[in-house]
Amino acid sequence: MALFVQVKDTPDRFRPMADTLVPPLLELLRERSALEREIHEQ
Repeated sequence: MALFVQVKDTPDRFRPMADTLVPPLLELLRERSALEREIHEQ
């Protein structure tokens, strides 16, 4: 699943750090969401 995240209001000097940190955090959120769905279905 492709997801586009637009990082708003991030100063240019912090953009490389945001570009590095955001994708792994999104992956963790996806995994957590899947786990919660699985638990809820039981």
